[in-house]
Amino acid sequence: MDTPPGWVVPAMRIGFLGRGLTYAVTGALAVSAALSGGQAEGTTDALRSLRNSPWGLTALAAVAAGLVCYAAWRLTAAALDLDAHGNGAKGAVARLGQVVSGVIHLGLGVYAATLLVGLPTGGGGEEGGGARSASEWLMQQPYGAWAMAAAGLCVVGAGAYYIHKGASGDYREKLHGTPLTRRLDPVLRYGVAAQGVVVGIIGVLLVWAAWTYDPEKAGGLGQALSALRGAVYGQALLMAVAVGLLAFALFCAVMAAYGLIPRCRSDETPTLAHRLEARAGV
Repeated sequence: MDTPPGWVVPAMRIGFLGRGLTYAVTGALAVSAALSGGQAEGTTDALRSLRNSPWGLTALAAVAAGLVCYAAWRLTAAALDLDAHGNGAKGAVARLGQVVSGVIHLGLGVYAATLLVGLPTGGGGEEGGGARSASEWLMQQPYGAWAMAAAGLCVVGAGAYYIHKGASGDYREKLHGTPLTRRLDPVLRYGVAAQGVVVGIIGVLLVWAAWTYDPEKAGGLGQALSALRGAVYGQALLMAVAVGLLAFALFCAVMAAYGLIPRCRSDETPTLAHRLEARAGV
């Protein structure tokens, strides 16, 4: 059984912690917006809020390091197939998704680092500005609208994957089976599914921007939460998803503590999936 580079497991754990802290701040701000009727904020706004909070610089340094570690983990997992996706078409798509995830989190890590040292953040400083700038550039290219629509559909597919992952509990094969992870499993499922809803909305916004040929309609997490806020029963929907983002932050923390690398774990390692099957008598 292949052994990954020695730094991979620590990078995975630090990365999930940094990712979890980011979602914890974002979810908390979204809960506050749902309660107060205010505007929901996305990831970059959450990082700016974190910088201005007590112990903000320390927390922001931890987030920046964590997101960069998470990016390194995702890119390495894709290159070495550490999640055992295989070399078929389905595996290739999954590993490409890991590369995209790694690049996105690397960008967020760099953004957090620029906030930490006080450098200008450019167009990405406004929530969704980076997504809109990229969409505007893409729309100006030949067949750009078609490319953005295709990208949006891929993001919708990623959201559907997260929802399926939460509903089916597929992530359990990557978690150590302990009494704590068993007790937390319903919350983890909710968090992963809520993340899928948000990702799916981001994809829909990209498709809508391509359809209307208006890059201003594209956006990131903040725009997705705002779209929920403006829907029928928007306050309740925003609250449900905001709590889900907090649950997803907990999922990241649990992965940091109990996450397993499928391709490199021992067959004797008790996963959460195995524990639950044994408990159910399957």
